[in-house]
Amino acid sequence: MGGAGDISPATAFGIVESMKIGAKKVFGSESLNGLKVSVQGLGKVGSEVVKLLDKLGAKVIVCDISDEHVNKISKEYDVKVVEPDKIYEENADIFSPNALGGILNFDTLKKLKVKLVAGGANNQLESETVGDELHRKGILYLPDYVVNSVGTVYDTYRLFHNVHNHEFAIEEVGNLIRQNIQKIIEISEENEIPTYLAADRLAEERIKGAAKAGGIRIPNERRWYW
Repeated sequence: MGGAGDISPATAFGIVESMKIGAKKVFGSESLNGLKVSVQGLGKVGSEVVKLLDKLGAKVIVCDISDEHVNKISKEYDVKVVEPDKIYEENADIFSPNALGGILNFDTLKKLKVKLVAGGANNQLESETVGDELHRKGILYLPDYVVNSVGTVYDTYRLFHNVHNHEFAIEEVGNLIRQNIQKIIEISEENEIPTYLAADRLAEERIKGAAKAGGIRIPNERRWYW
């Protein structure tokens, strides 16, 4: 019907693009080649994240409570498989949670050895104090609701065009997520605040701006939306 179809690949694309921006900040380069990335959850989004990371030359560590998911991924890609409760202890560079929420807590924080967290799971922080502790420990946390937004944003492009154009939409959302992540990092640094708080402030500013505008105009289009 001209729709976007399964948005999981787009969501995964946004997660990996976010990783690249985070990696540039933490490791000095956007390249994920050779970096160890632990991926928690191998559902629709997590499995796509593994696929993209494999293409980029990352060394991938995976876990999932489903043996079926694990077996499928391990047959298709060169990954290291660990038990779900051991994923936090892996000596990785990046942790990508793509399953349950609340997995970043004071217990798991003691085990993490990574320098960057970027994943698609909702509500990853058990509490804001955990976000504060991540910041204090020097672990760059890329806020979940920003990182996993690309699938939804990608899907909305079909509302403004008669036929969904994958190439156009994916390029647009790619640029958008990169800008948003970079802006959040800048706000965090300039104000010396955790990234979760920086993301909230950016979101609040945009909500206020949208309320004042009363409507928005889509670039390159003459229609307005309220």
